[in-house]
Amino acid sequence: MINTNTCRGCGRQIVFIRMKTGKLMPCDPVGVRFMPMPGAKETYITPDGSAIRGAQAPDGAMGYISHFASCPAADKFRKR
Repeated sequence: MINTNTCRGCGRQIVFIRMKTGKLMPCDPVGVRFMPMPGAKETYITPDGSAIRGAQAPDGAMGYISHFASCPAADKFRKR
């Protein structure tokens, strides 16, 4: 399930995706296409709540980038 909201740190639009663990992950609202690649640096969040490492590819699966990767105020929200 995807819920839209506004980031309290930077004011940008975000979506929350419920992860398979039950927790909500804030993500950038624009989906991107990616190809799974084990060991890749980037992690993509799929609409079903999976976290998959990969690289952007025009003909790949749809996923979202965690907002923690792009938010200038992300450190305020990270758990210690």
